[in-house]
Amino acid sequence: MSIHPGTPSNLFKATIIQKRSRHGGRAWGLALILLLTTFLYLPTLAQSFVSWDDQGHLTENLQVRNLKPDNIGAIFQSDVNQTYIPLTIFTFAIEYHFFSYNSFVYHLDNLLLHLGVVAFLYFLTLCLGFSASVALLASLLFAIHPMHVESVAWVTQRKDVLYSFFYMLALWQYTFYIQEKKVSVYFLTLLFAVLSILAKPMALSLPLVLFLLDWFLGRRFNWRLIIEKVPFFLVVFGIAWLTYAMNMRAIDLQFPSAILTWVWCFVFYLAKFVFPSELLVLYQVPRSVSLLNAEFLFAAILFLVLVLGLIRFKQNRIFLFAVGYFFLSIFFLLRFDDQKDLTIVADRFMYLPSAGICIFLGWGAMRLLELAGKNDKRIRLFILTGLVAIIFVLAFMTSSRVRLWGNEYLLWDQVAKRYQNAVAYSQLGNYFLKKDDFKKALENYQRAIAISPSYSKPYSNIGMVMVKLGNYEQAVEFFSQTIKLEPKESGITFTNRGYAYVSLGRNADALADYNHAIAVDKRYLPAYLNRATLYKNQKDFTRAMADLDSVLRIDPGNKAAQNNRQILRKMILDENSH
Repeated sequence: MSIHPGTPSNLFKATIIQKRSRHGGRAWGLALILLLTTFLYLPTLAQSFVSWDDQGHLTENLQVRNLKPDNIGAIFQSDVNQTYIPLTIFTFAIEYHFFSYNSFVYHLDNLLLHLGVVAFLYFLTLCLGFSASVALLASLLFAIHPMHVESVAWVTQRKDVLYSFFYMLALWQYTFYIQEKKVSVYFLTLLFAVLSILAKPMALSLPLVLFLLDWFLGRRFNWRLIIEKVPFFLVVFGIAWLTYAMNMRAIDLQFPSAILTWVWCFVFYLAKFVFPSELLVLYQVPRSVSLLNAEFLFAAILFLVLVLGLIRFKQNRIFLFAVGYFFLSIFFLLRFDDQKDLTIVADRFMYLPSAGICIFLGWGAMRLLELAGKNDKRIRLFILTGLVAIIFVLAFMTSSRVRLWGNEYLLWDQVAKRYQNAVAYSQLGNYFLKKDDFKKALENYQRAIAISPSYSKPYSNIGMVMVKLGNYEQAVEFFSQTIKLEPKESGITFTNRGYAYVSLGRNADALADYNHAIAVDKRYLPAYLNRATLYKNQKDFTRAMADLDSVLRIDPGNKAAQNNRQILRKMILDENSH
């Protein structure tokens, strides 16, 4: 049975138990969806990490490298890139403990979490009173939509699939609480809400969506509904504040450009979801923010059409639910300006907010088939054929997008061709630098600087190229330029410049840089290791050993420190023997 506009769900009726038993017969359909999704994402299992935040979150994050109680405590007291995601980092720590940096495991777990979200969406749709056919189609659209590839194929976005896993589980459990009013189910829902917000701050929307479920399922709005949500608001908003406080800034509201930017962001997600062409790892806000710009004019027209649609179809509960779910899930990511962030829109931000739209589209497709069957079976066949074609196209686009995430050159070349973006060229330079193709690396770094002279990373990367080429004087110049542009984030660059100074025989300057790098970040291991090498070469064995001991206190399994300690001990023995 499908829910029709204007009629409340019959979740509270005794027949819901009978309905669930009938839905159980469609479990094979869900199994096929999960199997298809696994097939589409199989290539990710052979892909490695990418040089786009995987370092800071995982491969260079020392907190994932041990599961000792004190380190687990530190994980839950720390942020990553000014975002509080301790549960996500904790899952990385578990994987590292058993499998080190085997990328297969990390990608597999992302895929399994995605499959879990798909399954929970199916069960939630059933509990909202929709037919199994609607639930299957909604889950299929969510599972294979190409806009979701970024959240699944990119290991760093474990936070997306992890928070969504617990978020969707919380919503599903909440429908049971509405029906049964059991305290145990309520606290289970609250537990899943806490786990979701610990995975990613986007779970901030959960208490609001619970109110939306109350409305959709016909609960009368009263004080009880408000009191039920108080623990959710306290816990979820309290934890989310940790991230918000770190990123809080004054918003530069310049009307009407601020409103147009907000509208553009809102429409961007809906338009990309309906027409998922030219999906990119990085988007750029159109310049010239005014209605004279075709992109902003188009966004304003679509937004107006949506508002008029809400007024026209205000009795259609399913349409209102879909728009309400989308808006409540994403409104705090809709920006009025783009002055701080690298990008203010991204495919990954649409991962969970698209669930309501998938339910609406699933219901709409089944409704069309139902109406067509009453009039002309040929029309029904035409609609069914079109639906299959859309599913095939989406699956093909997802498959192509998945493979693209396995090729960093194509991933960033796509962005560079679309926007002539400095970040894209810098990432392309990194790609060639890893392959020791210094000529192409320099070409891309120089393009990045030409586009954005104040962007610091290309200067630092050119410095690394100069080090590899043995041009240490030039390396010092580029590292110094980086420090000038980004003095607060220059610990790594000070260490690299220190290495160049050592190669030039300027040991005093090198030592000063290593000392500064350690002062900036007391856990930055390369600075300790380089300084230990400098002390060793100066035969200051006591300080060299102290630095190696510091490394092993921070990272007990560090092979470089362990090997250098053995070499240093041998040198001390040889020195003493003389």
